[in-house]
Amino acid sequence: MEKSATESFDFWKVVLLVLLAEAVAILAFYGFEWTWLRQMHVLWLQTTLQALGSHVQTAGNLLTVDGHSFQVDPDCTYVDLILCSLPLLWRFHRPPATNLTVMAGFAAAVVAVNLSRVLFGVYAHTQGMSLFWAHDLVDYVLWYPTMTVVALLWLRSLGSMWSTPAEPSSDAALPSDGLAGRADNVGEATSP
Repeated sequence: MEKSATESFDFWKVVLLVLLAEAVAILAFYGFEWTWLRQMHVLWLQTTLQALGSHVQTAGNLLTVDGHSFQVDPDCTYVDLILCSLPLLWRFHRPPATNLTVMAGFAAAVVAVNLSRVLFGVYAHTQGMSLFWAHDLVDYVLWYPTMTVVALLWLRSLGSMWSTPAEPSSDAALPSDGLAGRADNVGEATSP
């Protein structure tokens, strides 16, 4: 069955709207320094690393841990991953409250995982692990697959939006007593 012109227009309208939102997200990421978010990361790292027994000094977004210096950049906050994922998480068939809940849950999960990632990277590097293994590799293993999964789920939702509904099967019109398909009820008599 062919899609009507209105349905095709809605599909492309959704695609263009999401792509526009992606462009806004990218501009928002590069348009701000995200100083408050970076300072929150520094404060959290300082508090946690001191609790682990490390000597920590901070100056703005610079963190010195046991003689090793780290600069907390906007990339370290994963705000780019969050901003670029949000338009892809929105589903137009869901109520706005559900969409906002999904987006907030995703953002909270990314922040929690990212804070753990940054803490591990800093602490492991101060204990002698290469920065590549402690920070960079973990970053690549988390960021790119997460963004890929979000994009694939969005494409899947587009596919379901574009696909035509299946024709009802011939069995759909038959009445059911709620026991159809259960092997343990085959051959049993029912009383009225």
